[in-house]
Amino acid sequence: MAVQGQAESGHGTIWKHHPRRAGHVQEIPESDLPLPALIAINADETEPRFTRFDGADVLILRGVNLNEDRRPEDMVSVRIAVTEDQLETVTLQRVRAIEEAREMVATAAGAVTPGGIVVHLVGRLTTRVKDSLVELNKRLADLEDVLEAPGPNPSAQDLAELRRQSIWLHRFCLPQADALEAVLGAEPAWLDAAELISLRESWHATRRNVAALEAIRDHSRLIQDRIDQATAEASQRATYILTIIAGIFLPLNLIAALLGANVGGVPWAENASGFTYLLAGSAALTALQLLILKRLKWI
Repeated sequence: MAVQGQAESGHGTIWKHHPRRAGHVQEIPESDLPLPALIAINADETEPRFTRFDGADVLILRGVNLNEDRRPEDMVSVRIAVTEDQLETVTLQRVRAIEEAREMVATAAGAVTPGGIVVHLVGRLTTRVKDSLVELNKRLADLEDVLEAPGPNPSAQDLAELRRQSIWLHRFCLPQADALEAVLGAEPAWLDAAELISLRESWHATRRNVAALEAIRDHSRLIQDRIDQATAEASQRATYILTIIAGIFLPLNLIAALLGANVGGVPWAENASGFTYLLAGSAALTALQLLILKRLKWI
């Protein structure tokens, strides 16, 4: 497994990052970390969690996917195994937070600790989720503006895509908040007091992200209900109008059918003014029907 982005201290390397491709089977590299922790961070499928092993803590995080040709909700994973003086991370694809942490390590004026790197990673992943929520809220507001404006309703496909994204983000953000809460509750030795405070702020931000995702989900459901209601009302209105029109023309069709019968005794068949009488009678009948419908308040 290739190693990139190492952080050095007076005691040697404190951070080893192992990028690897998803689905590519590789042997676990040589490491001072315990085997269960190494297996955990090299698993093919992971969800956010915090687990304490004998000799190391494992923190699995998720972040929005900013890679080309990928959707934000196709979230990237950051697998972290950490001790008091050593940190190892594994990713399956490019993660911007890892690159930013590498820059932070390279430009840091003072000593860099494993806990400081973890706190930085958590903060950057949380901020990126918040940025995605801002974009989702903007799209949701645009859809609501379309709904309020005269004209066609918002695209059901656009709304469904937005709801799908919020559901997938919520799926990982909620356990991520629980994982960070577990870290805070454990108060591991690799976090000092200042880092614990910073991590607590990231936990609060993650909880706010979860609440925002739930609000987006509920808001999108309300918009969908309004679209369904508007569609149902338009359908009912169209059906009602067609029913009224059919009711008006039904007697006229009956008269036309009777007068067009090929039998003897059809009124006005030999009368030069017969067609005029028919038009006048039809008009009078139509007016009478409209008057009755008006009295009944059907129109």
